Amino acid sequence: MNRCHKINSIRLILWICLVFVLPFSVFGDEIEVRVSHGDDDAEENLITGDTYLSHRDLEMTWGDDDQIIGLRFLNIAIPSGAVVTNAYVAFKAAGDESDATHLVIRGEDSDDAGRFAANNRDIIDRAVTNGFVNWHVPPWNGNLTYETPDLTPLVQEIIRRGGWVPGNDMAFV
Repeated sequence: MNRCHKINSIRLILWICLVFVLPFSVFGDEIEVRVSHGDDDAEENLITGDTYLSHRDLEMTWGDDDQIIGLRFLNIAIPSGAVVTNAYVAFKAAGDESDATHLVIRGEDSDDAGRFAANNRDIIDRAVTNGFVNWHVPPWNGNLTYETPDLTPLVQEIIRRGGWVPGNDMAFV
């Protein structure tokens, strides 16, 4: 079974409802953040630990060996304690895939996620959130956009950290 899912465009969409101290003051906002630098996404072979930053697209799983990917989004302007109502990552498929697969998504358990590096085991050795989201990825067609399930629990866990401040970076693996 070929479980190789390639993507060539990544963006994080966060629907947030900001609740302020003033009674009945509720404001909604939407944030869209794209992966913007070459070291803000990475692939890592789980057998060898090799981490790659320079691929044109990301393979969510590996054809022969299992693989993990990391995605880092910069300058997330969500206040600590905000209520996030929906969060997802959208992927644009680089090619067709006839097989479905199952992925587990976690957040990086960090106040301000660091850049990915071509170091051995850079992704797998990062601390991750307690929470996770299962994604049953269907077979897909190239050039179509596919969204993860709601990642709100992961985002909430990250922005509830004591050191989270608006403008910090957030990562998912």
